[in-house]
Amino acid sequence: MQHFRVLLGLGLVSLAALSYAQAGFAGKRQYPQARSLSGLPGGGAAVLPNGRPAIQGALTLSTPIGYTLDGESALLIGGTTSASGSLAWFDGDVATNGSNGTAAVIFGMRFSDATFGVSLVQTSRLPEDRVVNLQVSPNRQSGRLGFSVGVQDLLDNTVTTPDYHESAQSLFVATTYEAGDGVYLTAGAGTRRFSKGFASVSAPLVRGTRAMVENDGFGWNYGLAVRLFDIPQSGRPAQASMFIGSCQGRYTTWSLSLRF
Repeated sequence: MQHFRVLLGLGLVSLAALSYAQAGFAGKRQYPQARSLSGLPGGGAAVLPNGRPAIQGALTLSTPIGYTLDGESALLIGGTTSASGSLAWFDGDVATNGSNGTAAVIFGMRFSDATFGVSLVQTSRLPEDRVVNLQVSPNRQSGRLGFSVGVQDLLDNTVTTPDYHESAQSLFVATTYEAGDGVYLTAGAGTRRFSKGFASVSAPLVRGTRAMVENDGFGWNYGLAVRLFDIPQSGRPAQASMFIGSCQGRYTTWSLSLRF
């Protein structure tokens, strides 16, 4: 697995060159709000097979994983994807490929034999984009395999661009395989935004860090998550982490998250 981690690190560099020529986010059936920080478990903040957010878990950016937050966890996350290779703050004033900010609160609830994850998402690009995501996983996963089904934009409230008013409500199914030594492999498919399928891999590099590469069906995204610090509280401490990466090798993205 050590060789795999080295290859993954090299892949983060090479993918920038390979994916630079991909099309931008603007246009019909491009779903720009759903192409950066997903607002789903794993997006910008890693999640363990038991549903607890932690840097040692499976990490993606815009695509789902096979794990749902457990009934005792909640996650606050916010970040933005710029219109270039430079870091940018939230900016909803640029109409085409502008900085696309996303903030979300994600929490899990356990009912009977299943865990339900709910995400409340707000984008900075359009005030109408108040998105609810729903994800479900069985409480008892099968061996090293994790499984989830869900829907992004449950209430179909997303307006993908000012010019294209189309439904972004997207069903998905995802499975994640724990390959050992902290490596996670995910694949899945769905409707609309996920109709082209998706896949991702994440692995630790050095202690307190995790790298990921994903193909979201439109192109390659990659990034690195870093554990920042813990905040003491009753029970387990809250954990802060940061993610920095790139969409399609051309749009720099970052996020900060706090796990409770």
